[in-house]
Amino acid sequence: MNKSPENFSKTQFVAKSKLYKPALRKEFVNRKALIERLEANISAPFTLVSASTGCGKSITVSQWIEEKGHNYGWLSLDEEHNDVQVFITYIVALFKEQWPQRTFHLESLLGASDLPSHLISALLINDLDESHEPFVLVLDDYHVIREQKIHEIIQEILQFPPEKFHLVILTRRDPPFKMARLRAQNKLLQIRMVDLAFTAEEAIKLRSKIASTITDEQIKSLIQNTEGWITGITVGLMGLNEGIAFEKILTSLTSSNSIISDLFDEVVYKGLPINIQKYLILTSLMDQFSLELIRTMEAAIDDSDLSPSGSGEFILLSRERNFFLIPLDSTGQWYRYHHLFKSQLNYRTERYFSKEVVERLYKAASGWFEENQMFEEALINAIRSEDLQFAVAVFKRHRIELFNQDRIQRLNRFIALFPPQARNNSLEIVLSSAMLENYYGNITDLAKHTRRAEELSKELDPHKPYDRKLLGELHSLKDIMSFKSGDMEGTLFHAEKAMEFIPGDEHYFQRDYSVAYYTMALSIKGFKDRALEKLDTEFRKLASSDPFYKMRLLQGRCIIHLLEGNTDLMATDGEALKTFIAPEVFPAAWMIGAYCLTASQYMTNRLDKIGSYHEDVKKHRYKDWPLGIMNLYFIKCLSDMAAGRWQELDREIVHCEILANEFGQESIKGLVKAFQVELFLRKGDIDSAIAISPFANFNLQPTFWYYYIPELTQVKLFIQTGMEEKGKDLLQGLTQKAREFHKKNMLIQCLALQAIIYAGESQYEAAKTPLQEALTLSKNLKNKRALLDLGRAILPLLKEIVEDQVDNAYVLELLQAFEEEKHYSLKIGSDNIIKPKRSNSDLSKRELEILSLVSRGANNGDIAEELSISLETVKKHLYRVYQKLYVKNRMAAVRRAQELDLLPG
Repeated sequence: MNKSPENFSKTQFVAKSKLYKPALRKEFVNRKALIERLEANISAPFTLVSASTGCGKSITVSQWIEEKGHNYGWLSLDEEHNDVQVFITYIVALFKEQWPQRTFHLESLLGASDLPSHLISALLINDLDESHEPFVLVLDDYHVIREQKIHEIIQEILQFPPEKFHLVILTRRDPPFKMARLRAQNKLLQIRMVDLAFTAEEAIKLRSKIASTITDEQIKSLIQNTEGWITGITVGLMGLNEGIAFEKILTSLTSSNSIISDLFDEVVYKGLPINIQKYLILTSLMDQFSLELIRTMEAAIDDSDLSPSGSGEFILLSRERNFFLIPLDSTGQWYRYHHLFKSQLNYRTERYFSKEVVERLYKAASGWFEENQMFEEALINAIRSEDLQFAVAVFKRHRIELFNQDRIQRLNRFIALFPPQARNNSLEIVLSSAMLENYYGNITDLAKHTRRAEELSKELDPHKPYDRKLLGELHSLKDIMSFKSGDMEGTLFHAEKAMEFIPGDEHYFQRDYSVAYYTMALSIKGFKDRALEKLDTEFRKLASSDPFYKMRLLQGRCIIHLLEGNTDLMATDGEALKTFIAPEVFPAAWMIGAYCLTASQYMTNRLDKIGSYHEDVKKHRYKDWPLGIMNLYFIKCLSDMAAGRWQELDREIVHCEILANEFGQESIKGLVKAFQVELFLRKGDIDSAIAISPFANFNLQPTFWYYYIPELTQVKLFIQTGMEEKGKDLLQGLTQKAREFHKKNMLIQCLALQAIIYAGESQYEAAKTPLQEALTLSKNLKNKRALLDLGRAILPLLKEIVEDQVDNAYVLELLQAFEEEKHYSLKIGSDNIIKPKRSNSDLSKRELEILSLVSRGANNGDIAEELSISLETVKKHLYRVYQKLYVKNRMAAVRRAQELDLLPG
């Protein structure tokens, strides 16, 4: 079977036909003057080709690229590229076509949540900079782009473009860029309709290719009446060949280029058999088509004028007769029509096919695309059939598969294709939308969609297998809602219902989710063994033959170990999950494995491998939920502090701030501030802790399994700033919560902190009880850091415990660890610092040279003279420095570079 141009793989979905430049045919006239003008501008970063349809924009640029032999990437844009993730995916695919062996910075953003434009443009610029060879990027049909963030990405690239990079935008209307600035900086070449107009010489060449008998004088009249419009001239010449009077052609041309409308039937259809006419209309319904697709469509309507052999003849005739057919691949299997030609054919559809027949054609095309795994095209054509029930049925058949593959962005885009009525009244769409809102952390919209799903579910019959699955999905949403509100009984009830209604013998994302929440709720209620047993029951048998279920099993086990704080099992299963799953395919599961492994190393005070683990995390830092990624960064910061790597700690905190700003979520920015309060308190810098505390978020949910607990930072802040009673009340509530939810890591820290407070009040005997319980838990779970991180305030209590107990080996281990700890002092001597390795900065050698000169007071002119480069190049490098260091001016860049140990302080 003929394969589609789309690569329907797990790693990315790319329609290859959108990456091909228009194929050149012998009947095209070479636009020599325009080609030379384009080539003369190659050293500038941007060419805008803006003109109405039918002016030859794409063919002219294609001729230039082919004649001059430029390395290029060509992307034909359409509606789907208004999704930033889709746009990035296609840009990466273009890069992979050009440099198949390279790994690109932009790949780290594939599958990421919403990110700011400056981050995307910075990584894109870095990728282009590192190519070290000229590259032309052509964005065709840019007028379809409405997404402001994509406009911002392009504008930021053009502001300080990479060397040897040239962008060409082909569009019917100007993009919303700052054109005046680009023109003033000599960065822009504009090719407009008047520039694309055919000259008399070019029209004469076209005459010879079309074999027209038109005279030179008639050509001049034709050019004058069409203003050199290529399509008008072409159709006029074709009309003369068909015997249409020249005076009639000129008369038609005087009415706003109406020749396409007025003469279309005579120029295109005259002399064509009825079957060819019908094939033209049938294929014009498609955005792209192949011979196999045509045969499937014609078979669906039982039209005596159409036959299997006729479709092949039609393709050959279309190419011979110049029906504005554009090949989409090098093998000649896929085609599309010129936009103008397609629209004229679409106007005539009802002459040949009734509404009912058109509906059948769209449905047949949808079925063919679906069979060939081109789901997006299948859904688009199903919706065009105007039978929403049919379209929803197409969506139904694939939505669970897409959920199973974590294709969240793709699902979101498909739902957006439906009209509002379908999005609100289709239970499957509402259920899917609710689950997507949970993924994005939008609890309010999750609740809204869940309520709507409950209303729609009243029509379901619980005795029908398919309806039972939908009811199971509703319960899955309710167990999520219950868990997030802290209602573990409700979580267990609804999760049990979900597992009852959805069979466990097939991939079903929502059921797997309910298993996860069910086992988490069991673990939180203190039934860890039952939780692990349930995971084994659900996934163990399938895991031996299906990698997907092995991932689910390991992921579930990791979460339970995190909830319990069992460091041995966290390390074992965390490493197994991290090793087993590719972060590009299932990033959330990979990150859970990475956190399990890294946190276990930290909690057991084995700090030597955390740095290497962290390097893996940094490569994939945009792929998971911001909360999880940030907590992985916190582990690295804590390990730097424990090892006395103070300068490395300061750099890592700056990275946390940068990352939080990149995520763009105020809650995450506040969490980083809370963590900074914690670090300031440990350093003894109370004033700094107080100063940033108003900006801190101490109550970010959920924090069930993370080692760092921001609420306890707030307790410490209260205690150390004279609000002891407020701190003790908060600590009491947290201790109760830790016991109720069996959060043992949190309980250790709460109990030890309670002991310190008692000791501070001279209640030494009272302090021993919580401390003894904390020691027992710490020893059983091998969680030394929960006590070590409390600092020297706990030392006197530990020494007293040693004197009171006979079996004091574990306490002695802790005391030894305290002796080896490099504790922070506001007056650090060089002998107290473990010198960190130099930061692996993203700044290039040239950027560091420029920044060093800036730190010594040099202005841009001084720098240009010192380094023998242009003033424009200095500005370009400085702009990239600002992007990479997340600053807005020169002095802030110098300060940030000093904090990162890139420049001497």
